[in-house]
Amino acid sequence: MFSTGGRTIGDTADAVDTPIGHVPYPAAIDTDGLHVPDADLAAALHVDGEEWAAEIPQINDWFTTFGVLDAYGPER
Repeated sequence: MFSTGGRTIGDTADAVDTPIGHVPYPAAIDTDGLHVPDADLAAALHVDGEEWAAEIPQINDWFTTFGVLDAYGPER
């Protein structure tokens, strides 16, 4: 288990592997007292691999402005 923002999230067994890493299942997040509709939480946790792939060139461009990609090499 790990915490983020004061909330406890289950271990990686409570998460799905996505193109950007492990993302918790909605049921794995303690939302008591938050009044977040299930559909909103599911939408916030959804990872669209094609959408992320389309963003990679823009992310690379952004980091290049800071010399980050120059320091760490090309996209892996």
